[in-house]
Amino acid sequence: MAQVVGTDTRIITSVEDVYKTVPTLSAVKQGIVMPYQSESLDKKQNLVDSKVIKDSRDGRKPGRGNYETGGDIKTELNQAMYAIFAYALGSAASVDSLAASITVNAAGVGTAPYVHTFKVGTLPSFVVEKKFTSLGTPRFFQSTGSKVSKLDIELKSDGLVDISIGIMGADVIDSANSMSKLSTDQNGYDLAYPHTSWQSFEAIAADIKIGGAAFAGISTFSLSLENNLDGGSYVVGGAGARTSLPAGTVKVSGKVVAQFSDTIGANSAALITDALAGTERSIDITFTRGTGVGGIGNEKLRINIPEVLFGTAMPLISGPTGIMVELPFTAYYENNSDATTLMVVITINYPPRY
Repeated sequence: MAQVVGTDTRIITSVEDVYKTVPTLSAVKQGIVMPYQSESLDKKQNLVDSKVIKDSRDGRKPGRGNYETGGDIKTELNQAMYAIFAYALGSAASVDSLAASITVNAAGVGTAPYVHTFKVGTLPSFVVEKKFTSLGTPRFFQSTGSKVSKLDIELKSDGLVDISIGIMGADVIDSANSMSKLSTDQNGYDLAYPHTSWQSFEAIAADIKIGGAAFAGISTFSLSLENNLDGGSYVVGGAGARTSLPAGTVKVSGKVVAQFSDTIGANSAALITDALAGTERSIDITFTRGTGVGGIGNEKLRINIPEVLFGTAMPLISGPTGIMVELPFTAYYENNSDATTLMVVITINYPPRY
């Protein structure tokens, strides 16, 4: 018996038309193939011990409780992430190179390249499917009623940009067929972007601005988006599955770790002054490949946090070498022109699909 290996697997996603219902896919509405490092999507059921006394010391059969469905998908930031940011933020709008609006999952796709803009809005629910097609009898585990509970992005001075996508769901279906099956092909309606489009962005190519000005000297930047989903929506007679996943107020926060300096363009000392004074700043990070105009090999991804307050923190002397300062921040929406707490803009050669 051959053991299944990770390289024989595939993860796809697709937005639901009806909550907790696997959608019908087609040549237009496809299953989005997701690049990933690892995942922990699971379905665990609580077993409840009976407290009734027996006429012996033997235990009683437990009762079945509610399911806890969800987990994390870990991957790296790349430009073919329309679905991820649409799921995580909720509001998505796209225009083509002629500035015409393009509807997601529509037959008419306009003229490439496209600019996709994501802001905080109503979260869609989606299905995540894990495919195990190398088995003698293929199996497909479909996590329905899924929503993004948390999105973490970490940018370091070396390497690629790590992303962790926290997902909460309603149920998992153990299916004999993929939701993207076409005739006998279990991957028939999969949308697999070319591997060049999955090429991860490099941290060394990131352009960071704080308060509208370029800022060097950052060794680590972390960003966390929390959608504060209500995971307690279980009902009597609901078969142990969640009936909904209402989203609460979004929380966007993070931390900047920078070299302690007052050099122009890397003035972390000024950030400490801002934090002490409660001065509002913005954070803007852009990843560019090639020219950044959106054609293949020339993509761009921008993360914009228009309104930020830095928390106070002092530089700590940990030894005789370089001193760093760690500044936490919290984002909010009060009056910025983008009308959102967090905005992501992707310029790419592909129309909106999720």
